[in-house]
Amino acid sequence: MSDAEYIRVVRSNLPAEAFSPNPRAYFLIMFHVGVVVAGWFATLLTSRPWWLLIAIPVAVSMSALTFLAHDLSHRTITTNRYLLYPTELVVWSLLYLPPTLWRKVHGIHHAHTNDSGDPDRRFLASEMGQRSIIAAALLFPNKTMRYLPIYLLYWLLFPFRHGISALFYRSQSLPPFATAKPRYSTQDKLWIVFEIFVIVAVQLAIGKLVGFGRAFFCVSLFPVLCASVVVSWYFFTNHGLKPIGEGKDVLATTTTVTVPKLCDKLHSNFSYHVEHHLFPTMNPKYYPMVSKLFRKYFPDRYHCVPIGKAWTVLFRSSIACADRAAPSISEPDRTTMSPGVTVSTQPALSN
Repeated sequence: MSDAEYIRVVRSNLPAEAFSPNPRAYFLIMFHVGVVVAGWFATLLTSRPWWLLIAIPVAVSMSALTFLAHDLSHRTITTNRYLLYPTELVVWSLLYLPPTLWRKVHGIHHAHTNDSGDPDRRFLASEMGQRSIIAAALLFPNKTMRYLPIYLLYWLLFPFRHGISALFYRSQSLPPFATAKPRYSTQDKLWIVFEIFVIVAVQLAIGKLVGFGRAFFCVSLFPVLCASVVVSWYFFTNHGLKPIGEGKDVLATTTTVTVPKLCDKLHSNFSYHVEHHLFPTMNPKYYPMVSKLFRKYFPDRYHCVPIGKAWTVLFRSSIACADRAAPSISEPDRTTMSPGVTVSTQPALSN
């Protein structure tokens, strides 16, 4: 089946307000940014033994901001371009990620979900050179390296991995640690460079305020490390349980996971990932409603598993996925962004 067929069945059962921006989410953004800023000043008013305790709420808020920034980029919070980009720049700068780079990469991820043109997919067996094997083994959970969880730094490495690919490799050429990339115009690259300078300036300002020692680690680096772990906890289950295919069927390329309700509250219902890929501009509040409709109309195709079970499967995965025929890479036209080791030729998991 195609995404259009799912939309035809599901959309008629959803209220119109599900597709309206949710500006109330700005209160959540301001709250979590406020917690982060309060953490900076708290280190000035307390002694070192308290700093690790201060780091915990800052890390929780930084993780929540990651998913709110994701929602911003899909315009589910606001469509006002004069408000959208400045907010993205502030939030993503706290997370070390240039917003233009994110939009481009995540946009093509939505247009080529889990096919050969997806920058976020696992590596294919045919792509396994000496250096790409190392990248695949370290970047994605697998049975060979399951006890060396460097892949939990995937999100922290995201801007470096895709930034190097965008700025230092011409046309569609790729470094050995990347699987695909969007087409970047000169203007895109200039914006990315500008945003990198903004990120550096923001982090220097934080360091100037709290110092570049333990306090900086507690209120900047440690929270971003925690955000990377949280995002990775979801990210690899989203598409890593499915084989690389043609990317035309959201139920065949994407998995929804069940997590504690508190996590859904904090992380903007990101666990409902099939729902997000079918309706990326929808208010995430309505994803549980879409889930119920999937269970009703497509129970044999809808892949929803507890996140613990999903990770059990990921830890049995091979380093690389089987090769599949897939469309050529092109700039997305249905994106909603303003984005010594043996290699098995079996897919990570079939449905």
